[in-house]
Amino acid sequence: MLDRNINIKDLQKIDTWLSTHFDRENFKGDFSRTQKIFESILLEFNQREFQVVTIAGTNGKGETALSLEYLLSHRGMSTALWTSPHILAANERFRFDSEELEITKLLESFQYLYDTKPVLKEASYYEFLFYVFLYEVLQRNVAVVILEVGLGGRLDATNLLDANLMCITSISRDHENILGKGYKNILMEKLGITRSQRFLITSLELSYLREITKKYIVEKDIPWIDLYDLNQLTKNHSYRDRNRNMARHLANCLFRTFKVDLVQDDEFSYLEYLNFKARMETITTTFGKYIFNGAHNVDGIRKYIEQLYVLREQSDFAPIDYTLVSFSKRQEQDIFNMLKILKQNSALLGNLLLCCFKHPKAWSTQAAAGEGNNHVPFRDISGKLIGVVEVTYIGNTWDKKITEGFFKNKSVMVVGSYYFVGEVQRTVLQKVTN
Repeated sequence: MLDRNINIKDLQKIDTWLSTHFDRENFKGDFSRTQKIFESILLEFNQREFQVVTIAGTNGKGETALSLEYLLSHRGMSTALWTSPHILAANERFRFDSEELEITKLLESFQYLYDTKPVLKEASYYEFLFYVFLYEVLQRNVAVVILEVGLGGRLDATNLLDANLMCITSISRDHENILGKGYKNILMEKLGITRSQRFLITSLELSYLREITKKYIVEKDIPWIDLYDLNQLTKNHSYRDRNRNMARHLANCLFRTFKVDLVQDDEFSYLEYLNFKARMETITTTFGKYIFNGAHNVDGIRKYIEQLYVLREQSDFAPIDYTLVSFSKRQEQDIFNMLKILKQNSALLGNLLLCCFKHPKAWSTQAAAGEGNNHVPFRDISGKLIGVVEVTYIGNTWDKKITEGFFKNKSVMVVGSYYFVGEVQRTVLQKVTN
């Protein structure tokens, strides 16, 4: 359930500070430069005896990380969780003992570190936030630090830490311009988080990828738990089942280290009832019911549709009248494929409305003639036609439709880019509080 009491003005203070001092998130890919930025704080961090868990994968990282956080917190273990991206504001990335860092404290740390650590003037947006996270960890008596990889793995700032335990949740095609084309290249980037003689757990559905992993871990002397090989997972398990099972095995590895009982069935079953940001997150207002679900790549869209069918079978899914969808910048082929999947499942999603939004990373179509255009063509970089999707394009008028009550008494699904989901949430919350 989306908290209608969120103070948007307070959250905007975070964005204002960050936008004043840093550009938007852009992947640098220069790991040696990143190492120099973090050199001093890593010396201090490595003197502490944290258990560090690094979670990589194309999809499922966030849900796995939050489920693991719950299992550890339920046992009274102090946790620090780094997660990205955020939906409304960057404080969501800083979780300590299952609570987001208080906004005033975060802003104080921003300013203090920016003023006292000259090296941070060279940091990227993402690197600065991760540096602040490590600083905040060092102010606390934390037992387990959980890191959700931002992009890839090998060159991500989270890989500066030598994790005690690692996992890869899934592999699918995403960010191929950075990680390389094809499953193998993407997997190899994510395997870069591993360390010799430290456990790796995977839930890779394709046997081809498991074979590559097997060869890699033998060469690198990495103990490996393959959840499919152990029959802990099958192709019949849902997307959420896979994430929950991964969290359970991660928790059990840590519990063995701490010499406590393994995850109990009642603890595990409770994971089914946990709510996560932008995971079927709902708010009911006088101007419509809104359901938010981030799904930013082709496999994510497939998993999202799969989840809707599961919910419908459980009689836990009310009819949807409209679905607002938009994406961040990516190949036109990917966006075409995602829209095709959504269109093929319009019986679940109601009227599909393709939107655009203002953000440096937002996708925009030059092909749509304007609001109400029902046939949107997609072309590759050479101009060759990929295909046409029959979908109503409403551009950036979605916010006006919300504020003027177009969706009153209707159920509206919001899906696609996390940036888009955040923009729509912000619009809804501002109207709620006005």
